[in-house]
Amino acid sequence: MGLRVIPVHSAANPRLRFIKRLANPSFRKNEGCTLVEGPRLVEEAIRSGVPFRQVVVTSSFLSSETGAFLMSALSVSDAREASSGSVEVIEVSEGLMRQVALTETPQGVLAVVDVVRPTPAQAFEALDGPAGLAVLCDGVADPGNMGTIVRSADAFGAEAVFYSDGSADPYNPKALRASMGSAFHLALASTGPLDAFVREVMARGYLIIFGDPRADTPVYAVDLRRPVVVAVGNEASGVSETVRRSGMGVVVPIIGRAESLNAAMALTAMMYEVARQRYE
Repeated sequence: MGLRVIPVHSAANPRLRFIKRLANPSFRKNEGCTLVEGPRLVEEAIRSGVPFRQVVVTSSFLSSETGAFLMSALSVSDAREASSGSVEVIEVSEGLMRQVALTETPQGVLAVVDVVRPTPAQAFEALDGPAGLAVLCDGVADPGNMGTIVRSADAFGAEAVFYSDGSADPYNPKALRASMGSAFHLALASTGPLDAFVREVMARGYLIIFGDPRADTPVYAVDLRRPVVVAVGNEASGVSETVRRSGMGVVVPIIGRAESLNAAMALTAMMYEVARQRYE
């Protein structure tokens, strides 16, 4: 059985009203789902086996080559889960798509997908082997930075990203777009109380490092082939005192005239050094 396509012509339709409410962070969290927008991100969600609830497409996208490919891929994925036909495909006009999408220029497709939020213990289970690698977002407030950090974590071999209270939700639609689908590849877990989380990290034998322009030790001088959690702090104030007390501050050398790197770029530089040491 193929996917069920439901034409919808009014913004008052309950399905579209539900999707519009997903702009609210609390509603997304309570419902256990989020929005992914655009063909590339939807395709990556399908490829990663993310459970879909609904897909909204414009008529023109549905009849396009890209639309046909995504619907075919989604149908195969749906059948693989022994739930063929369970995903609703909602067909709307361009005008209705602009009303429900969160982006300014919708690309003809968005989807409601389930979100898995593991506990820290479950996320640690994803760490591979004796030299596990994870990232800690300690108050990273900007969703774009959060998504970029998740993307870098994925690119350089981390298996999990932990985020403390005060951090942006990595499943925020803006963060998902910035992650370019990497959020579907990693375990993403809230730390819960940060003190307890840091104690658990230390008990598991992990070294915590964080970028600190005032530190004396350059990141390349630290042996990063052991289990490591790379922490990145708030864009304005850096890492919390909890992380500062338990971790090691390292400096990312800057040879140009820029005073500093932003949070996501500093994390990327540290993650590159971890990868260089481990795989050179």
